[in-house]
Amino acid sequence: MPETTVSIITPCYNAGRFIAGAIESVLAQDVPYQMIIVDDGSTDNTQEVIESYGGDIELLRGDHAGVAHARNKALSALRGRYVLLLDADDRLERGALRRLVNAANGSEQIVYGGFSSWDADMKRRLAVHAAKRLRPHPFLFLSRGNYSPPGAMLFPRDVFDAAGTFDQAVAGCEDWDFLARTARAGYRFRRIGPAVFNYRRHMASASNQAYSMYRSGCEVIRRCHRRDPRLARDVFPDGNTVDNIDDNLLNYGASCLALAVLGGDEAGARMILQEMDPAGLCRLKSAGRSYRLGLAWYGLALGGDRTDGIRAAMAGTAALLHGHAGDRRTAAGILGNLLTPDFGELLRQPGPKKALRLFREWRLSRGIPAAAAAAPDGDTD
Repeated sequence: MPETTVSIITPCYNAGRFIAGAIESVLAQDVPYQMIIVDDGSTDNTQEVIESYGGDIELLRGDHAGVAHARNKALSALRGRYVLLLDADDRLERGALRRLVNAANGSEQIVYGGFSSWDADMKRRLAVHAAKRLRPHPFLFLSRGNYSPPGAMLFPRDVFDAAGTFDQAVAGCEDWDFLARTARAGYRFRRIGPAVFNYRRHMASASNQAYSMYRSGCEVIRRCHRRDPRLARDVFPDGNTVDNIDDNLLNYGASCLALAVLGGDEAGARMILQEMDPAGLCRLKSAGRSYRLGLAWYGLALGGDRTDGIRAAMAGTAALLHGHAGDRRTAAGILGNLLTPDFGELLRQPGPKKALRLFREWRLSRGIPAAAAAAPDGDTD
């Protein structure tokens, strides 16, 4: 193996509470590595924590400019044959680099594995996410939505020459935007089975900002459906010409809306709804999928009675939201009143029984048929 096999880029901003865990998970790896931490203008004790590890870490500093700028700052310092992007609040599994490098086997493939999601204190495992098959083609898959945080992927270093760098204009989705470009540039993806890193779910996570994620994600999808001058090579010169872009935007928007509602983010949900087409929401093809996505990322993370109450409420409304019952007129009519103050109050009520009772009262007060309010029981693709 070369002297440095993997360069790890870790941007951080006021991450004093978490950064030691990320560093320790890298120090435990058994592959020659270079860890570059870019302090994006932190004002807490982040710098002191990093410097306590001495020469094991390469520390770069800059004014606060965002994750994309911080990652780009590290690119000129890379020495490894491969690159891994590890956020400051996440941790690699022991042996992760070895498994990823062995799977790459000296090739120019992008290798990716599964990951585990944890609560904010990294004490309770919320879910284990197997690595998905990126079908029918990685680029077509990624032009519809993202599938993993970046810490589960190993990139060949030359990927930045072919696909470009990170774009702060799509903050919160810059890793998805970059990953879609790597697939569009023709890089092959290899999937391995084991979980290779641990993802922390907490309210400061970028993926908890539903409206911001919605705006940035929609821009990523639009870019995937048109020419992209950022690419040095492009095997899809006209972008995704297979899918209907409106359908991809609707499916992604519905997922963001489900995340906002399940997270109790009424303001974010209202803003997303204002920018979405109610009639379009009623023709979504994946009611159950969007619903389960919301439960997987938010329902499990919140924990306790509040989760049960929100789950019960969302189960009662998801079908209406996505036109699952086939009653498009009723579904379209209710969207305008979906997040009224009394419904927002419903979301704040603890306990599944009380939430279900309040939901029934809310449904009846608006004359919504019980059939239309049934919870989805699976995908409707």
